[in-house]
Amino acid sequence: MVTAFVAVRAVGVEAQEQSFQLLRENVARSTCGDRIAIHHGDLRDAAVVRALGTGFDLVTGTRPTFRRGERSIQSTSSAPKRA
Repeated sequence: MVTAFVAVRAVGVEAQEQSFQLLRENVARSTCGDRIAIHHGDLRDAAVVRALGTGFDLVTGTRPTFRRGERSIQSTSSAPKRA
């Protein structure tokens, strides 16, 4: 989307170290890396969410994966959970 629309700015957030390093490399190789901000953090952490701010027109994500037998996400924050 960022490559197709020159007015688009994107923010990426990745919690996993290995995935964040891949994200960093991909953005560095991108022709529109100057319009992409990336953050290493977990969106379950209220401090990360506060640091990102508000005003996003579109938010997407991937669903979490669970180990066999797990049924919930373990929060990294004591903040209340919101849907």
